[in-house]
Amino acid sequence: MEAFNQEMHSYVVQTIYQTVNNPEGWSEVLTEMTKMTRATGAFFMGICFGAEGGVSAVGRCVDKAVLVHPDFIDILHNMTACLGPGSVLVLEAQHDGLPWQRHLADILQYGAKLLLVVIAKEGYRRFNLGLIFDRDNQMNVKLADRLLAAMTPHLQIAVGLHRQMWRDREKAVHLDRLFSHSSTPRAIIRSDLRIVEGNRAFERLTESCGSLLKVSEGSLVVGNRALREEIDRLLEQASHRGDIPNVAWVKDPVHGLSWLLKADFVGLRSLATTLFANLHVDCELKFMLSFYRIGDHSGLTPALVGSVLGLTTAEASLAYALALGGAPAEIAQARGVAKNTVHNQLTSIMARNGFHRQGQLLTLLSTLAFFVG
Repeated sequence: MEAFNQEMHSYVVQTIYQTVNNPEGWSEVLTEMTKMTRATGAFFMGICFGAEGGVSAVGRCVDKAVLVHPDFIDILHNMTACLGPGSVLVLEAQHDGLPWQRHLADILQYGAKLLLVVIAKEGYRRFNLGLIFDRDNQMNVKLADRLLAAMTPHLQIAVGLHRQMWRDREKAVHLDRLFSHSSTPRAIIRSDLRIVEGNRAFERLTESCGSLLKVSEGSLVVGNRALREEIDRLLEQASHRGDIPNVAWVKDPVHGLSWLLKADFVGLRSLATTLFANLHVDCELKFMLSFYRIGDHSGLTPALVGSVLGLTTAEASLAYALALGGAPAEIAQARGVAKNTVHNQLTSIMARNGFHRQGQLLTLLSTLAFFVG
């Protein structure tokens, strides 16, 4: 019997990790959970409160009407709001209990014990696992509690990997859009400056720069020593700090140009690495290198900020207002929009560029302002 339980345990763990690439596998995890714990039903529920509020759920042997019932969601939210990841809670649904217990029993349409585990919690987002048992089935509740103590770390890892993959996909789509449809010259290059792919703007740039910047035998040739040294430094920096913007400025007095360079790490290195959807996968590091030719004292503009940071028009306007010294609340009031709208745009700007604090964004904006006079 012990050997059978160990085999089942291994199978469930394997199934949990398969959900990283196949989200539909969560239903199979629930099926195996109900078999091992003898629960009458099981469900996963993701809850997000705040500006991006919403609920997603998948269940086995649980009526869908129960999982989407607003009061059922509210009870789960209120009972788990103060709990941290890995916390376990048992709720009693009984017709002769407290008002919320009676209401829970009415929603389920029978008396039951509900075993809840907080798998993950991040800001307003929460991901819970629930197992439902007959009210008098205390032995199976204890068995499930022991099983979940062993399974929860695996569930947390799988959920974390799944969330990271979605973030990476979103970033990949964003970088792909920046590369393919941008009027800014951009090229995907390797650390030795061999070119994987360049957009049309990059082709026009290298055709018009003569010996200063050209393509020869599939590699980028840089005629200005200072410019080449900054490119090499940026690529080296980006290979170690792939989650933050890597920006540099070079003045070329000979040609009367100022260059603003930005390097984004896009090559394969680990699970956390972002890939372009159309980028050939191999073991070499790749970077998206962007070039901006800036005239002296051209000044900071929303268009330049948006181009450098890869922002929408509204986000670029917000970032530009921040660079001028505006506070988010003041900007919201001046525009006649809700503070949450500005907050959400600011969150998007920071997430898209790998910033964890507003001060990091402001530092980059002030640096850009200094570069362009």
